[in-house]
Amino acid sequence: MGQGPEPGEINEAELLAAMRRMLDEGRRGAASEQRPGQALYRVYARAVADRDRLGELGFGIISWITGGRGDREATDFADEILNGTGEDRRRDKVYEVVHRLATGGITWEEFITVTKKGLIPSGSREAPVPPPDALPLTSAKETLEAMLAEAGVSPDRPSPKAVWSAFVSFARCPFAAKAPHHVENDMCLFQWGVHDWGSGRNFECDLTRQFVVYDEHGDCDHMEQLSMTLLLDADDSDLLELGTGDLWSGDDIANWESEVEALDAFAVIRTKSPSGLRLNHTDV
Repeated sequence: MGQGPEPGEINEAELLAAMRRMLDEGRRGAASEQRPGQALYRVYARAVADRDRLGELGFGIISWITGGRGDREATDFADEILNGTGEDRRRDKVYEVVHRLATGGITWEEFITVTKKGLIPSGSREAPVPPPDALPLTSAKETLEAMLAEAGVSPDRPSPKAVWSAFVSFARCPFAAKAPHHVENDMCLFQWGVHDWGSGRNFECDLTRQFVVYDEHGDCDHMEQLSMTLLLDADDSDLLELGTGDLWSGDDIANWESEVEALDAFAVIRTKSPSGLRLNHTDV
């Protein structure tokens, strides 16, 4: 949260408007999404790609409200919090935090503490039992690095075919959070487009696996993303014709693999010679 506007530099009305806009778009897309939360998260991914720090912050507050869930029930709950009328202590709390962000009455450290536990009722869901061969989530990046090395991937001149093969193997590998936490909403993303993060333009082909980690009460604790990004020539006309796009997985990784391989973007990218490979494991 250290980049972009700091507490005290945030326009309260603009932040609330960004939150409502993102939530509305996520709710509209929920009717046709294959996996709950894809539409809402796509809005966040676009905010990141556009370096929209206000949008990123707005998504963070929405995730606090929903407890990290993106299904229709959770987003309807968030809509009632943001746009409902009548007395509601949770609504008051959200508006209080937004106001403190605007007036500089809260630090990022305090913000993280205040918004750690979701506002949506968690219910009494039982935590899923990880498979016996699940690896520790803390070893996810190390596991992917080992798979890339085994596939003969060079960080300087990575082969798109070898990178894809390694990622698919990684996507099928189960991981478990340290008890009493557990992983849910484990999904993968294939996305592409031109971006400039401050060090020059690149056409990027990004493969991401996202883990949502819940605590023993069924509340969202945090999200983790492990991303592997191929860097390509931003002036390549073949790549520019692809524009931007993304494809999320559902529970069936084999089906997602087939869908990605059927994309025109995948067919074009696999014929190119990337100039580099970036690997990043972050909390969202």
